[in-house]
Amino acid sequence: MLKDEGTFGTIECHLSRVNPHWKDLAEGGEAMMIFQGPDGYITPNWYATKAATGKAVPTWNYAILHAYGRPEVMKEKHWLLATSRSFPTNRKRSEPHPWKVSDAPASYIDVMLRSIVGFPLRDHPSRRQVEE
Repeated sequence: MLKDEGTFGTIECHLSRVNPHWKDLAEGGEAMMIFQGPDGYITPNWYATKAATGKAVPTWNYAILHAYGRPEVMKEKHWLLATSRSFPTNRKRSEPHPWKVSDAPASYIDVMLRSIVGFPLRDHPSRRQVEE
């Protein structure tokens, strides 16, 4: 989830406690998250140079984002619950009846919250530039 905090926003996420990567993030070093967007084949037929000279080759177009920051460990139940409540709302808007945390029994949610570690990833001043 992306929140409007910090210069470039804050990404809120979580990892399972059984995933050893959370311990690396907890050390407080810089982290990078990679988001891959749409991609697709670009045919040479779309280029005017193909019709004019035949000098065109196929390629692949894509979008990707590298987000850098320093993760902060969040184990507090209220933070994990708030983040868990907002995530499905943002991701399942197209569903007629999107899943909500309140759909599951509270005792089950308590167990699930104890099995994750949260991480807000705030932008890092040394990386405030656009990479090409």
